[in-house]
Amino acid sequence: MTEPPVALITGSSRGIGAGIARRLGASGFKVILHGRQNSTWLNSVKEELTSDGVECKAICFEQSNVEDGEEIAEEVYTQFGRLDCLINNAGTSSLERIDVLDASVESLDVLYRSNIRGQFLLTQALTKRMIKQETSQFQSVIFITSSNATAASVTRADYCMMKAAASMMARSFAVRLAQDRICVYEVRPGLIETDMTKPARASYDKKLEEGFSLINRWGTVDDVAKAIEPLAMGAFEFSTGSVFHPDGGLLVPNY
Repeated sequence: MTEPPVALITGSSRGIGAGIARRLGASGFKVILHGRQNSTWLNSVKEELTSDGVECKAICFEQSNVEDGEEIAEEVYTQFGRLDCLINNAGTSSLERIDVLDASVESLDVLYRSNIRGQFLLTQALTKRMIKQETSQFQSVIFITSSNATAASVTRADYCMMKAAASMMARSFAVRLAQDRICVYEVRPGLIETDMTKPARASYDKKLEEGFSLINRWGTVDDVAKAIEPLAMGAFEFSTGSVFHPDGGLLVPNY
């Protein structure tokens, strides 16, 4: 009997990551949750999934402090002894919304360490193990970036720059891992209603009133999770390096 696939979703104590964990758990995955610390949010998601019959474990580490990806990879593999799907969702936003001419080095460094450096070291270490893993399961790495990987914002330029860099990271891993039959995808959510977007709610509500996107509403966590689910399950196994856009048509040129 084939063992259920195992997925690690970074940044899954709430928001998009928690939504993805719920979707994959319901689809038969064993789930490894991740949070910066052993928080009430993380424990709540774990308890919810466990009560729904999902085999679920949780690990804690601060992605921006990752110095040795292999150390984290060892902890990941200790949970279920394998990994079939890595979902890179953890990250942070700009410390403040400010003109690009006044953006701080501090914000730039915080974003780089979490959204690029830590994510790269973790992906590097985990995919080395996935390559060596004997399995008949479909294997994938999914990067959650943002519509801001291509759409510029003068008040969050540092964030946009890091998402563009993460997009290239996804493509680079796609090229390298294809020979090992590990598919890599990038998912670029648009305007999604989460705690991270809550501070800018009024501003984006106004944009929506003005016709911000083609499907002119806030996206939900489940809108993103529903896009991730078929990717993780191998529905697009003849695709790699592909970009998927659960963004309500935000980036479609029109006039």
